[in-house]
Formats: sequence, C-alpha cells, structure tokens
Amino acid sequence: MSTLLFTTTTTTTRRLAPRMTRRCFHPSSTNSMKENTVLVLGSTGALGSAVANHLASLGATVIGADIQEGSNFLKGGFVPLPHPGPKPTLAEITCRLTEGVGTILEETNDSLNAVVVASGGWEADPPMNGNDDFEESATRYGDSIERMLRMNTYPVLAAGHVVRQFIREDDGLFVVMGATAALQTTPGMMGYGVSKSAAHHYLQSYGMLTETALTTKAQRKQTKPLRKQTPASFDTLTMVGILPTMLDTPANREAMPDANTASWTRTQDIASEIGNWMEKPFLRPHSGSLVKVFGTANGAKFQLVR
Repeated sequence: MSTLLFTTTTTTTRRLAPRMTRRCFHPSSTNSMKENTVLVLGSTGALGSAVANHLASLGATVIGADIQEGSNFLKGGFVPLPHPGPKPTLAEITCRLTEGVGTILEETNDSLNAVVVASGGWEADPPMNGNDDFEESATRYGDSIERMLRMNTYPVLAAGHVVRQFIREDDGLFVVMGATAALQTTPGMMGYGVSKSAAHHYLQSYGMLTETALTTKAQRKQTKPLRKQTPASFDTLTMVGILPTMLDTPANREAMPDANTASWTRTQDIASEIGNWMEKPFLRPHSGSLVKVFGTANGAKFQLVR
C-alpha cells in the first residue's frame, strides 16, 4: 500500500502514482502566493517557524498562533494560545483560536487559503513503580496522557473548526503534522501514540467529507447527508497529514547528540512541500491522505501510507 509519490532533492523530481491524479485540476494551473493567507499553528517552534518563514518568503500573508510569539515577525498577525501548563480545555483552545483568527480576518476583510498545524510535542510514559502510592501513580499516568492530547490532538481539533469557519471556497488546504511512529504500536510512549493516532483518525475522517477525497461508492453514499451540511469550501478543500519519522531540529540534536541524523527530515523540506501544494494544487494527494516523510542523502522522500 505504501507508494513512493515524490522525492524532494535539489533538482526536485516527482513521480505521481495513478491514485494521485487529480481530476479537478489542470497541471498548468498555479496559485499566486501573494494572494494567499495562511494560518500556522506552532509558528514559534522549529517546524512551524520554518513553514511560516518559507510561505512568507513566497509572498503569502502568514498568521501565527502559539503559546508565545517568536522573533519571526509575521505581517498577518499573531494569535496567543493558552499555555498547556494550566490544563486548558479543548473548548478554551478552540474559542481562543477561533476568536483570534476571526478578529484578524475581520479587520482585513480576508479569509484563509490554508491552515497548517505544526505544533506538537513528545514525552515518554511515566515509570510505573509497584511501590508507588496508587493515587500518585494514577495522577502521573493521567497527567502524562492529558499533556500529549493537549499538545498533539487539541490543536488539530481546534484548527479543524477554524477551517470550517474561515477557509476560502477555492483550493483550500489543511495540513496536519502526524507521526510515523503512530502508524503502529507505541509501547513506552502510549500517550504520544494515542494523541498522534487521534490526529490521524480525525484528519482521515474529516477529509472524507470533502469532494477531493478518494472514496468508494459506498463511502460516498454513507457520507452524503453529512457532506450536504459542509460549507461550499469543502468542494475543493484538501486535507493532508504529514508524518515525519524524526525531524532535524536543534532540540532533537541536543537530546540525541550521538544519533545518526542521515535519515532525519529537515524542516525546510516539509515547508517547501507545503509551499508546492499551495502553489500547485494538482500536486496534492487526495484529501484525507497520510503521507510519511523521511530524510535521505538525496533529500526528503514523501510516501503515501493511507
């Protein structure tokens, strides 16, 4: 089922599988990035700032959203999100993001071309010591999983609501960062695996409500009543999950100083691919796709897995 879709190198060569052929776009069609407005969640982090800076360099207006504003000035504005420390609810995060984005767009009489969720985090499961107090052990266990959900799942769900509210009715794009590890079992980091798997499930389920999804006749019949309730923007909207194996970031290099980084993925490669999908919608996978990415000596490879 895994099919090599394309390889990002200095010469950028691509090979599209037959299932990737998009019926609704002509290969010569491109979008002007100067007319695009993009929301990037996690805009202060290593990946998010790479995506935000790259899209801004192409001419897009970028709105950032994170728990604190970074040094990269984004002319589209910034939405401060609740810090995960005080344990904000999903409703609080969704309301803060929706209200903040709505205020910015209202001031500029604008809407969004794309939403990219580049935020996230990792932690191992807490150690389970048989001598621990039951209440203390249960609290550690629950807090660990809740932290992972707040970092990896809640932003995706909140962003999905923003997509429904503010995405334009023309080739919209919703990109979520998943994880290759969450395609299989994750012993020792179950909170991380659960939170990323949930993001994958949401992206695939939500993607089935768009007209650009690759679905069977039975699936289309099943979702027809729901698709009638979706905004007109869902006719051309594409939702894609990008699943890194290991990102090449300063934090990861510091945490693993002796690791072989040859297979790590540069944040710039992911940023460049998102830029390509925005400029040339015909290069996008079908809506609801999960695309694994890993680094090689010749650049980053993107592989369709679901």
